[in-house]
Amino acid sequence: VLTALQSSSIYRLRHANRLAETLAPRKLQQLVEELAPDKCYKSYRSIMHSCDTPYISYLGMINTDVTFIMEGNPFSREVPGFSAKAVNLSAVKIMHRTLYELYTVNKAILETDIRENPQIVQWVNYNASISWDEDESIARSFVVQPRHYNVLEDLLQSAELESLWRELSHDFSRSEMKEVAESCFPNLTTLAEATDRLKGYDKDFVIAKLRKVQSSMQQMWNEYFLSFCLSDS
Repeated sequence: VLTALQSSSIYRLRHANRLAETLAPRKLQQLVEELAPDKCYKSYRSIMHSCDTPYISYLGMINTDVTFIMEGNPFSREVPGFSAKAVNLSAVKIMHRTLYELYTVNKAILETDIRENPQIVQWVNYNASISWDEDESIARSFVVQPRHYNVLEDLLQSAELESLWRELSHDFSRSEMKEVAESCFPNLTTLAEATDRLKGYDKDFVIAKLRKVQSSMQQMWNEYFLSFCLSDS
């Protein structure tokens, strides 16, 4: 989950990230802290050893452990005065302890009466069927949030506009205000640039733009609704 959230196509979606942090700030922060790779996943190992089985192990961490054991602790070594190599019992013991933990967890899972949840199975199968390469993920990311959208979001939440948006939010939707912001501040690159442009617009001008957008969106909705009804009949 954390790896996906930190991918470039998702990490750039600042509005979505803010939404996730708003909806579940403690849970998200807890995941970050518990799965931090610091000190060889010290926090996760502590939680894992204190949990009762069954639970699902983090196979990525176990695979890393096995790799480091095999590379840093050869299973055989030369002994002075002997032609044959001796078994490195220390390495075997470390490997046994690591694999035995995995075996214990798997054994507990197999001995547990786990019943299938159709909703979870359907959700997993559906998401597993969606396969996007990096280019497609980036393309979809820009559809959700265009390149200049970050600045617009900052602008809508900036101190200069905060009181105005709060006052207008009773009469206008977020999408209407966003469209006005896009028309008033096209091709934005920085928040400072938007703030400078903002000084040239007064409240009455913004309200007039909002009224125009609201009327246009209402007309578009009416036309869409009419065409939908005609096609349905």
